[in-house]
Amino acid sequence: MLHRSTYSGSEAKLVIAIDIGTTFSGASYTFLRPGEEPRIFDVTGYKGQENRESNSKVPSVLLYKEDGTLVACGAETKRFKNHNGIRTKMFKLELRPPSQKIDVPQVELPQGKAVVDVLSDFLGYIHDCVRTRVGKTHVDGDKIWDSLRGSAHFVLSHPNGWGSRQQKIMRKAAILAGLVPDTPEGNERIEFVTEGEASFHWCVEQAIAEDALKEDTRIVVADSGGGTIDVSSFTVTTTKPLRLKEMRAPDCALEGSITVTERFVNSMRSKLRSTKYGDDDYMETLCEEFDDETKCLFCDQDEGALYIQIGLRRDHYHDENNLCNIEFGLLEVHREEVVQAFEPSVKAIVKAIRNHLPKEGNAVCLSQR
Repeated sequence: MLHRSTYSGSEAKLVIAIDIGTTFSGASYTFLRPGEEPRIFDVTGYKGQENRESNSKVPSVLLYKEDGTLVACGAETKRFKNHNGIRTKMFKLELRPPSQKIDVPQVELPQGKAVVDVLSDFLGYIHDCVRTRVGKTHVDGDKIWDSLRGSAHFVLSHPNGWGSRQQKIMRKAAILAGLVPDTPEGNERIEFVTEGEASFHWCVEQAIAEDALKEDTRIVVADSGGGTIDVSSFTVTTTKPLRLKEMRAPDCALEGSITVTERFVNSMRSKLRSTKYGDDDYMETLCEEFDDETKCLFCDQDEGALYIQIGLRRDHYHDENNLCNIEFGLLEVHREEVVQAFEPSVKAIVKAIRNHLPKEGNAVCLSQR
């Protein structure tokens, strides 16, 4: 890890970075103290997943009552699995520019709530998790929080290609959530960073890019997220301090991991539409299993069929053409069916990266997912 410069300010500050993702979100924070080298702390142990201390990501989902009252956020929503309220997912996509089209189900918003209100509710939840983390993990954490919270600065990330319209909505959501007051001073305490730039700094933080940080090195960064594929390219102009120059405008493609899942589930729904297994309950089980296991573990070297949970052990089904087989609740899936779900996203990633590769000379490619 590269050494950071000591903080040259005259007053201590709390800086909180929040990444609201399409499928998962996260946060980190640092205390800036005069003359000290800043240390970054990831937030873990989110409400509802306190038993997974090492997990620094939390599902981007909210549960509302029918009247729009917030019930739970993040992993806490799993405690209400049988609750008949409205589960709002992928709300971040509602902020995208009109020119960015994506083939996923429409986001379900609760009654009387716009996307800015949902974003505000989730930002408030993340902010509470940061406060809890500071209080639990630092000596006199509650006292430190109380002394710095009123002047805290916030860094919010967003996909490449988002502009002033999206930033305006995100800023309003932060104000509604109580992160900052609606004053000129409060507005100045909110900053934005593109996911491409944030990914580069993450690679530096993890020492992945350390050897590439030489003057005139060209670097291409690909961030394969839940909703978007963000690719940026930079030239290192100086290393101390580190300064970068964009090689070209960043790219953003709406071909993230949710589109892989959506293509696969739609394919299986079509395959099973004449059976009881095409119902929403079975499809939801299949979707969760594909999302959590199959999609994460699948690789190009896999051979033969895969088996994905769709029901219970008592579930068995074989059609007369042997095109659909279910044994002990496991659906037999051909490898090619999974490949077809991945293919458009993989092609989008390759195309975006090639757009950023220099026509002459080499470039260092970095990836975050």
